[in-house]
Amino acid sequence: MARKIKITAGLSAADFGKLGEEVAAVTAAGADYIHMDSQGLTDHLAEYALIGGPKQVADIRKYTNIPIEVHANVEGVNGLLIDAWADAGANLIMLPMEHYFGHKLPFLIQRMKAKGCKVGLTVSPGAPLDLVYEAIEWADRLIIYTREIVGTKGIRPRSVDTVRRARLLLDEVGSPAELACDGGLTLDNFGPLIEAGADVLEFSRTIFNDPRGIKPAVDDIRAEIARVVGN
Repeated sequence: MARKIKITAGLSAADFGKLGEEVAAVTAAGADYIHMDSQGLTDHLAEYALIGGPKQVADIRKYTNIPIEVHANVEGVNGLLIDAWADAGANLIMLPMEHYFGHKLPFLIQRMKAKGCKVGLTVSPGAPLDLVYEAIEWADRLIIYTREIVGTKGIRPRSVDTVRRARLLLDEVGSPAELACDGGLTLDNFGPLIEAGADVLEFSRTIFNDPRGIKPAVDDIRAEIARVVGN
């Protein structure tokens, strides 16, 4: 049976003036997940500051019946915020491992599970893959951030190697977690990531900035995925 590669639609490039319509359109186009980046106001993330809060999750929940995932790319996530995201309709919450390791992580994961949310662990550029080793048994998804830094185009040169090592890690420990790639993906560069073992691909500008519209963009991604996996 051919591998099922899933598409998650990242809303950072969507038109926030008509966000509900965009979410409904990408759902109808066949995306598997809706991806919201929850960012704090920092210099290197200023473009995406202050989005992805529980209010935005609740607002878009009305426009889609597919899972909503929150990339909690902030420091200081606590149990109350996890509860708020889950109550708003989030299905998966992803934590960057460089911010959450040690005794905080099991507490946050337990809180997510208690609220019925799946758990994602994110490895960012500069963070060693080994950070996730002791926690991978709890994860429903392992996310490799594939763009070098915010604002750059394309994927970082070593992303494919990192994804390959992540696939080996999941197989070694027998984890059923999805392996996802997030950041800088285009029609021209994601093939090697699938070949390295990725199960989920996050696209933002590739979907929402296509002048032809959302549906043709998603169709092109599906066609290229089919070509890579040999469907």
